[in-house]
Amino acid sequence: MEETIDRRASGTVDLSGNLCSAMDLTGRVHQLPCCIKYNGSSEVSNYFRPKPTEVVFDGLSVEEAQFRGRKLQGTTLPIPQGYSEKVLRHEELQGAPTFDFGKQAGSG
Repeated sequence: MEETIDRRASGTVDLSGNLCSAMDLTGRVHQLPCCIKYNGSSEVSNYFRPKPTEVVFDGLSVEEAQFRGRKLQGTTLPIPQGYSEKVLRHEELQGAPTFDFGKQAGSG
């Protein structure tokens, strides 16, 4: 008997901004151009701490940090006028089926 897996994601996202407007996430939200194959908790704020450098590129101050032994350089960008930012969190639903998309169905 073949198992059918529903791969569609569903959920609710509140974009009204009512809850997040009072939350200051300055210096706590980072976007890294990589994929990390780990979905557990991590004390990122204890270990990933970008520090300012004396370098300025295109009018932006360059910051530097280490991630898994690799030096990263980046900058803090302002949100463009007319845009707003939202931080979304993924939560697993209890009892919902999970599927590892890295493995093909029927393979070891």
